[in-house]
Amino acid sequence: MILDQVAPPAPIGPLPSANQLAWYERYYYAFVHFGPNTFTGQEWGHGDEDPRIFNPTRLDCRQWVRAFKDAGMSGVILTAKHHDGFALFPSKFTRHSVEASPWRNGKGDVLRELAEACREAGLWLGVYLSPWDRNHPTYGTPEYNQVFVETLKETLTRYGEVKEVWFDGANGEGPNGKRQVYDWPLFVSTVRKYAPNAVIFHDGGDVRWVGNESGYVGDTNWAFLPQGIGPGYGGDKNVLYQGDPNGTYFAPSEVNTSIRPGWFWRASEDSRVKSLTQLKEIFYRSIGHGGNLLLNVPPDDRGLVHDNDIAALKAFRGWREATFAHNLAQGAMATGIHRGGDARFSPAKAIDGDPKTYWATDDGELSGSVEVDLGSAKVFDHVVLGEMISLGQRIKAFEVLADGQKVAKGTTVGFRRIVKFQPVEARRVQIRILDARACPTLRMLEVYAGLPEVTISAEGSSFLDRTEVSLQTDFPGATIRYTLDGTDPKHGTLYRGEPITLTQTCTLRATAEHAGRTSFEPAARAFTRYTGDDLRPAGRAPGTEAGVFYEYIERGWQTLDQMKDAQVTSTGYAQGFDIGQRKRNEHFGFRFSGWVLAPANGVYTFHLASDDGGRLYVGDTMIIDNDGLHGMENKTGEAALAAGWHPIKVEYFNAGGGMGLDVKWQGPGVPLGPLKDLRRP
Repeated sequence: MILDQVAPPAPIGPLPSANQLAWYERYYYAFVHFGPNTFTGQEWGHGDEDPRIFNPTRLDCRQWVRAFKDAGMSGVILTAKHHDGFALFPSKFTRHSVEASPWRNGKGDVLRELAEACREAGLWLGVYLSPWDRNHPTYGTPEYNQVFVETLKETLTRYGEVKEVWFDGANGEGPNGKRQVYDWPLFVSTVRKYAPNAVIFHDGGDVRWVGNESGYVGDTNWAFLPQGIGPGYGGDKNVLYQGDPNGTYFAPSEVNTSIRPGWFWRASEDSRVKSLTQLKEIFYRSIGHGGNLLLNVPPDDRGLVHDNDIAALKAFRGWREATFAHNLAQGAMATGIHRGGDARFSPAKAIDGDPKTYWATDDGELSGSVEVDLGSAKVFDHVVLGEMISLGQRIKAFEVLADGQKVAKGTTVGFRRIVKFQPVEARRVQIRILDARACPTLRMLEVYAGLPEVTISAEGSSFLDRTEVSLQTDFPGATIRYTLDGTDPKHGTLYRGEPITLTQTCTLRATAEHAGRTSFEPAARAFTRYTGDDLRPAGRAPGTEAGVFYEYIERGWQTLDQMKDAQVTSTGYAQGFDIGQRKRNEHFGFRFSGWVLAPANGVYTFHLASDDGGRLYVGDTMIIDNDGLHGMENKTGEAALAAGWHPIKVEYFNAGGGMGLDVKWQGPGVPLGPLKDLRRP
């Protein structure tokens, strides 16, 4: 018997196509929402906008592409036609396009300029084309499906190769008040014919939606779906979030979110670009969970990517490169039982950096382990794993051990799994596969030491008279330095483990250093001091009945400001901020009002999570602004309150898709939880 002749593992379906395998390699790319909404402040245009409003004065697609390439992105997908029906390219099948705008004297073509910029820079191009068209006169009739197909053909045949076609599942009314019955088989076959190398995105497409727009996919993430899931899927979104281990076809996850609260640019959001902390969380829960990340970066009304967005993208890339700069497993020794004793499937193949080689066990062996000897004890806090996905996704459960001690565990691996855990110092790293659908494979096993980070711990960012702050770092043995005046803490005061007492308004910045590696950017937190004179005076609740008053409103909005003058549908009372009184599941809103009891003088922190927009006021002061179209997103705000009753208002609207409203608070004598001591106004 010749051991080197053992057969490779047989593939186990569902299996990825060649297009899907190529898509995995593109793992991080840009979404560009641009059009009339950029100039109106809308998220979903109504289709009746004057096309003359589209007139970017400095549009430069090369500037976009430079920003994306500098950010480490591989390509870009453009909203060539959003729900308003406005085409960013000249089309024979609509009058509502750039041809009717003053931009480039009606001779411009955004899609062409972007395609040319992508070719020059080596980025790939994708196209978003919304089937919903709130402008086209044939929408809602059988004729429209052919109109849409002809428009789709224009985008797929004029601009070079298209790598992804993005179909939004939204299906609302058109200008005639009718909804369209989409001919999805026709749409899909058109893409297959004219863009044979493209993947199609929709709820159950070649690449799938994950059921939210927050930037997260499940910690368990199977690249399979059951039959029956298609565009506009209205069932259990958990199957989109986690996939289905018993699914019948291959549908990996594409995670889409925006670098801003909204999808289209608004000047009011220039200061609300996602922080590096937020982008890191998205990275770990999208790419780190085996998905691809589609990050929206909307150009402004000049036609340029804003400087704040570019700065965030650069910081995000810098952090990734610094964190994953040195693979400790490269050149190390890997051991473990492998398939037939054949060197072609040995553990060394998991760490050799070659995506075509892999470790595997014998058929019927649904568990196994690979141990990597780093040569000496080293500090690390990341392990990156990847299966030989062309043979099928297999691993159901795994754990990570450092010198025999378990430091992390997980379920699925898939194409890429990034496992982050508390830093440990060890010589040996073991990946133990606990269960799999078939003999497990690993084509990638990498080990990294991230950068030391500092956590600033305090009861809140505002305090009455004085407060204490503690600093922690996740790296054992790391030193921390800090400043209280907002300056660079690199040469600041050495933190010795005792709480820092604050008695003044200040900005605390802190950085950590370990073995010559420092925090990528300092941790920072602004603190505000209040005195008794700053407390909001308490009032007297006008009634004794518990609960709140509400106004319920039905109509479509995209911001709370648009709901301000809407006619009230009904009124009533509720025990809390409960949207269960709604009469339908989309296009509705609430205005709640009441009084809340602060049991003691102090600073109270309010938490408002909403899908879509929400705001919270104490008296006439807005404490939290969580407005806009977005998934379930949590915001916090603080108020300095005197003991007693205070008027409180909460506004909420839902446009469609998911919904939710959750209001909590905490403060002196109040643990984090729902507001309980409420009185009707």
